[in-house]
Parts: sequence; structure tokens; C-alpha cells
Amino acid sequence: MKSLFRFYTLIKELESQSPYQQIDYVEKEILFMIGNARQHNQMISVSDILRLQELASPATLHARLKHLREAGFIEILPGEDNRFKFLKPSQITIDYFNQLTKYLKKSAQVN
Repeated sequence: MKSLFRFYTLIKELESQSPYQQIDYVEKEILFMIGNARQHNQMISVSDILRLQELASPATLHARLKHLREAGFIEILPGEDNRFKFLKPSQITIDYFNQLTKYLKKSAQVN
């Protein structure tokens, strides 16, 4: 259990730093969904995110996507026929995921 709480503490420290302090719970969930899709060599569309009504309303999700894009956490890529737009994590988001991975490994070493 010590490892878990060490990881939690490290996450809180990271997320208190700029630019990560400006993202909320819903935005973190969106980032993890985009990152997970990319990890599996899949593309996730704006429409896919807007359908996640268990997370928030479509209007809220749209606002969160807009904020993530404006804050530089995601990029929006056009599809082949311009009807679909796909989401890609930016370097800021990749750095965030890499730091979390580093903290997870570090926490696992705590006895």
C-alpha cells in the first residue's frame, strides 16, 4: 500500500505544476482515452469522445476538447473525407504520460 500512496503523492505534485494544473478530471479521462488509443495504434475521433455520455454531456465534452486543444494538450487531425476529425496527444501530453510512467516505476520500488 505504501507504493500506491507514494504514486498518488507524486501524481499530485506533478499535476500541481504548470501546464498540468489546468486540466480537470474529465479532461484527464479524455487524455487517457486518446493516449490508450494511440498506444494500440488506433485513432479516436471527436465523435467517439462526444458519445461518452457516462463521462459528461456532449456539450461539456466538446468544451473540454476545445480547452485541451487550446492549451496544447491535443491536436486535431482531419480525416480522409473531412467528415471525421481525429485526436492525437501533443508532446505535452506525451511528456505527462512519460512522467506518470516514471513515477509508477519509482513508486513500485518503495518497500
